[in-house]
Amino acid sequence: MTTERMAAIAPFISSTTPRPTRLVDTLYSEWVKLTTLRSTYLTLALGLVLSIASSALVGLAIASTQDTWSADFHPVTISMFGNIFALITYSVFGVLVMTREYSSGLVRVTLAGTPARGRVLFTKLALVGLIILVLGIFTTVGMFLAGQAVLG
Repeated sequence: MTTERMAAIAPFISSTTPRPTRLVDTLYSEWVKLTTLRSTYLTLALGLVLSIASSALVGLAIASTQDTWSADFHPVTISMFGNIFALITYSVFGVLVMTREYSSGLVRVTLAGTPARGRVLFTKLALVGLIILVLGIFTTVGMFLAGQAVLG
């Protein structure tokens, strides 16, 4: 193209006005990023399985010594042994959610779409908090049921 031809072409002007990013838009984009990665499901499933299995195994080990239990023995405490593994794996999940964008450079796109860093942080925190709350309820009920089934 010649210089005259380039000067004759008018720049593209959009007929639509840009809409500011809302909290719902940021929440949806974070949800999509969270649900499209395999590590999300693997980490959460690992936490669920490890915590329930370890509670059942500890309950099985304690149940074999049933004749030596003292009067202050609390079987619910033994059933909640798996909280150690749940806490570790769910903490790893939270760290992965917050840091996975930095390794691929996606954080630049996120902050270009939503310049308000506080909004991005809030949506990540809200998503992680809600997911861990729901999964924590399932994990706790599963540990209790597994421990009580083993302890009899």
